[in-house]
Amino acid sequence: MSAAVGRPDWLTDPRFASVTAREDNKPARLELTQEALLTDTTDNWMQRLGDHDVPCAPVLTRDQVYRHPQVQANGTVIEHDHPQAGRVRQARTPARFSTTQTDAPAPARRLGEDTRAVLAQAGYDAATIDAMIADGIATDTQEGTP
Repeated sequence: MSAAVGRPDWLTDPRFASVTAREDNKPARLELTQEALLTDTTDNWMQRLGDHDVPCAPVLTRDQVYRHPQVQANGTVIEHDHPQAGRVRQARTPARFSTTQTDAPAPARRLGEDTRAVLAQAGYDAATIDAMIADGIATDTQEGTP
């Protein structure tokens, strides 16, 4: 890294001479690195660091991630319609199998959408559930809540 950044003096700086020293001086190390990285473009840094075999990757904006060729080739991000939120993007299920298809993602459940079913499974009758909702102990489906 020091060669790629043009700072060979970092190699002899006592603050960075050992793992312990580098850890103890992490704020200074990060500040120096950030100062250096601000002097050039991301594309140039990727080239310079790569030329010195420094493992690196750019930090992408959300839009850049969605448009990244590898993300598109892998189908990593999928879009679907949510009944209230409209068109949404999300990561697909990471595990993929050659003979078993994964289910399409279901929209997020709305607040209170399953309250009655869960309480009924817990043994409460409809009148008790109605009373719990009326008293604010439980909540029913909230209109307008995604």
